[in-house]
Amino acid sequence: MLPISVPSGPITQHLAGEEPIAGYRLIEPLGRGGFGEVWKCEAPGGLHKAIKFVSGKRSFDRQTSNAEQELRAMERIKAIRHPFLLSTERVEFVGDELVIVMELADRSLHDLLKECQARGEVGIPRWELVGYLREAAEVLDLLNQEYAIKHLDIKPRNIFLVGKHVKVADFGLAASLAELNDSEARQGGLTPLYAAPETFQGQVTLFSDQYSLAVTYVELLTGKPPFSARNLNQLMMQVCSQPPDLSGLPPEDRPVVGRALAKEPSQRYASCLEFMDELDAVSVPEFLPPRKANNTSYEFSLDELASTPGSLSNGSGIYRRRSRLVPTVRSSPPPAMSETLEGYTLLDSLGRGPAGELWRARNSKGDCCLLRFIALPSGSSERPAGLERIQNLRHEYLPRLQILPAGPERVALITPLGLGSLWERFRECHAAGMPGIPRNELLAALLRYATALDELYHEHELQHLLLSPRHLVHGPSSHWLLEFGMAECWWLPQNLQPAHLSPRYSAPELFESLVSDACDQYSLALIYQELLVGLHPFRNLNARQMANPRLRGAPDVSLLPGSDRSVVLQALSKEPDKRFRSCREFVLALQEAGRQGQKVVIATAPSAQGGLLCPTPPLPASEPNPSLPPAPSWKEPLEEILLHAGRGHEVRSVGLIHYRLAPAQHLEQRCLARLPTGMARLKLEGFREQWQAEEVHRGDRRTVYQIASKSNLWDRCLGRTPGLQVEIRIGTADNVTGLSPIRIRLDPVDCNRMRAEQLLGELGPTLLSSLQTYLHSQSEKSSQERFPLTQQLTLQFMGAKPILATLRDIGRDALCVLSPQPVACGPIQIQMNQWASAVTMTLSGRVVDCFAWDNHHELEIRLG
Repeated sequence: MLPISVPSGPITQHLAGEEPIAGYRLIEPLGRGGFGEVWKCEAPGGLHKAIKFVSGKRSFDRQTSNAEQELRAMERIKAIRHPFLLSTERVEFVGDELVIVMELADRSLHDLLKECQARGEVGIPRWELVGYLREAAEVLDLLNQEYAIKHLDIKPRNIFLVGKHVKVADFGLAASLAELNDSEARQGGLTPLYAAPETFQGQVTLFSDQYSLAVTYVELLTGKPPFSARNLNQLMMQVCSQPPDLSGLPPEDRPVVGRALAKEPSQRYASCLEFMDELDAVSVPEFLPPRKANNTSYEFSLDELASTPGSLSNGSGIYRRRSRLVPTVRSSPPPAMSETLEGYTLLDSLGRGPAGELWRARNSKGDCCLLRFIALPSGSSERPAGLERIQNLRHEYLPRLQILPAGPERVALITPLGLGSLWERFRECHAAGMPGIPRNELLAALLRYATALDELYHEHELQHLLLSPRHLVHGPSSHWLLEFGMAECWWLPQNLQPAHLSPRYSAPELFESLVSDACDQYSLALIYQELLVGLHPFRNLNARQMANPRLRGAPDVSLLPGSDRSVVLQALSKEPDKRFRSCREFVLALQEAGRQGQKVVIATAPSAQGGLLCPTPPLPASEPNPSLPPAPSWKEPLEEILLHAGRGHEVRSVGLIHYRLAPAQHLEQRCLARLPTGMARLKLEGFREQWQAEEVHRGDRRTVYQIASKSNLWDRCLGRTPGLQVEIRIGTADNVTGLSPIRIRLDPVDCNRMRAEQLLGELGPTLLSSLQTYLHSQSEKSSQERFPLTQQLTLQFMGAKPILATLRDIGRDALCVLSPQPVACGPIQIQMNQWASAVTMTLSGRVVDCFAWDNHHELEIRLG
């Protein structure tokens, strides 16, 4: 049996007491690996640090040494700050070695695994491990998505414990793997056991680190990795072609981890955090080790597979928590509780926090229910009046509540378990490829809950104050509002603020310890957008950011249908007096806005996916332009134009990606993305590296790449290099939403018609999906795609001379015009001929962006 080894190369030996940098005295070695060695040192002031020496003598290629590669990686990340990123304090060359001074961690997760195994456990307890890796996932997503940096060497030895949190370290491979050739990449800094399949083929994707994180999870939980091999070649074959061994995982974990370990990168989760969220959401019974871990059963040595040292010293004890925001408990029930709840069997722990412990349980009849254990005030001998009031509330939307004693100064609140919540329905729709719950279905459900909330408020003068999609459930024959009254009758008298219990959906006044009569309406507005389009109006802000008005900022409603935006913004007003008078009035306003939107906008109504062509809101009907003549109805003539203009073009969809294809000619997509200054270049660089694209043009607003495909014998004989030219044009960001319009065009190059049609049909959608991943783009979700059409037309602006322009393409709700001069964004009227006739029609619209070309300007105009 041959162990897998990684050549370490020549390593410079150092001695204790040396000072490689003045003031930094070496104390003891901590480890060594393929790039160099790590020492514990005493820094000026008596502080202890870790110091890493990287040899510059062995090269990955003819031009780049280990030290140069490490230095390039450090240059890319040294300005990035994150609490879960191991900080680097000093980087410099000493002779032909690169010396890096780093924060000293307590120990690595690999060390923690060994400690757990020494105590007779198989691996790190699951509830503890998920908390650690969630923190690692957060920083990996930051580097991958915001800075286009891939770690490429995630493993237990590179995730360290500092106090009660983890920190990710060792970015020696943070430079793109595209700089390495295949054979050397397999033997260099990569650790083969944790490497994603695509890295063995010299490719790096946005999902490579997620794969490594999943392998790390399996090893740390079960004590052994998902692949066992006798040598390096066998391991590579298993990783690239065989399914992982997940038999040691709890059955509930296997489909989640299996997806993160998919051979095809695009089949994995969209982000590392989404992967950890899925693990966190799985209800897993206590994962007890069946026997003591036996390392001799491995078919290879884990120590020999690791190419970079990770042990930095002994430190703190086991970190007992699963989530940074909502701590949870072990799944085994405390004996006192199980003894006092006769007739109930505790099944799954659903979480623990300031609001007590929440469990799923089964009663003596076999029915499932929810149990919340809460502590009574010290010295309480009777049930408090607040709980009595909650139990006496009566309404068809309130489930039956039972309160039982659960030990000294504790009670259990028992409610029936509904058949499903709105959150579960949202996840079903999302899994089916939809962005959220269909609009009509969602509004019908919210209207029922809104009516119940208003009735309860007028009858009992109580609000929910803790509303979330998980509290809106449907029972066997009705709908329920879970935990209604708990906030005002129990938690507020206990000096526990609702905003601290549910910061994601709390109204801003609750963060200031104030309760208005429109708090639930604010929560409903947040819930409506999140369940409709899949994105929260404040994205994923944490509790501290939500509590701070400056950090919270303005809600982003750009993805909502245009008719909904003003309604939702009113319900999300910072001033409660400016919101609607009731929850029901808010939902009815949404329904009316949808009906009015169908009547006013001369385009088919937005789908349940929401969104319009551009985030800029349409001109209100009450603000006509007095200097322009009124525009007659143009719906029927426009439909005729579209009927003829669409010939020869196909509208296609792959998942949530929509694009227009002219077979064998070109492919186009329009989308939106939030791109802060300088971020577009970084994100596109990641795309270029993944596809090893040749950069043809690089500008502030326009970038062109050429991506070669595999050439066959006939291509080589003719001297052809077939491929696709990818053009990305980025427009001006909207002042309100911060979203920039993006136009992507793919053109075949150096190939015949048959090959061009094949490349656009097969490779084209894959490139669009990759660009969507790197740019974090969102489809424009307009009701219809646009079609190319060339025609002379006249642009008329208020108080300006008409401009003779040329139509480029047209759709039911937008068109593109080529103008000889730049045009400011604003209202406009367009005069153009109807199809194949001299009859003119006038269209009203709004210029939302202006792209500059060499000799003309391209205007994006939304109709209506």
